[in-house]
Amino acid sequence: MKPDIKEVKEVFFMAMLAGWAKQSIQKRSIADLSGSKVIPFTHGDFLVKDCYFVTPHSTMSTGFTMIWHLDHLIWAMYYGGTYAKPAVPFLKQCLRETYERRCFIGGRGPLFRRGPDYNYVNTPSPNDFENFAGTEHIFDNNDQMFGSHWYRGMTMNGTA
Repeated sequence: MKPDIKEVKEVFFMAMLAGWAKQSIQKRSIADLSGSKVIPFTHGDFLVKDCYFVTPHSTMSTGFTMIWHLDHLIWAMYYGGTYAKPAVPFLKQCLRETYERRCFIGGRGPLFRRGPDYNYVNTPSPNDFENFAGTEHIFDNNDQMFGSHWYRGMTMNGTA
């Protein structure tokens, strides 16, 4: 029996709140993939893996989040970009707040959030859990960019 899309979306939010956006998490690596960091999450018949890659030679990162149900891939998101280290706690805060509200905005943070030191801007188009893409940026209060990421994702055929 295929899962309802609302259930898949709820599993996404649960996994994201338990994952990278959390203050402290336990990460693993994939032995054959240097620079990989994997954050697994399970809920009933669902398995979620948030996997990203970093290198000491660059500030860039890239990765994917995938959801399986009964060993069948049903949803995927890909992302990449860079953020200056001082902006990362603000990024995590933006993501957490959106996930806690169960608000899907391209799988990332709010459309806009002003912080004491940084501003977050997210521009999804389209913005549907089953098909989405966009970019996010963090600027300081002087409009100097502290990083950005692109993202894209979709459900796999037969899950909606």
